[in-house]
Amino acid sequence: MDTAEFKAQFQVDTSIEAPTQIYFSTEYYYPNGFYHEITCEGVTLLEEQMTVTMDSLYLSIQVIDPALNGKTIQVYFNA
Repeated sequence: MDTAEFKAQFQVDTSIEAPTQIYFSTEYYYPNGFYHEITCEGVTLLEEQMTVTMDSLYLSIQVIDPALNGKTIQVYFNA
């Protein structure tokens, strides 16, 4: 909470037709904006590999690249 740094990871299952949702508060933790990165095995995912939407409370990630099925995705936020 002191740094607003956030790290998470999840394993992709492309058979699930719903996004992974991560709660974050722009009001309390990122009032001046934030940087985020979504990677797999140290490589930043491309726009065509996923669908990302966000509002003031949630980042939703839907991995659509079947080559990523079973892989671990890392998500990183910082102010």
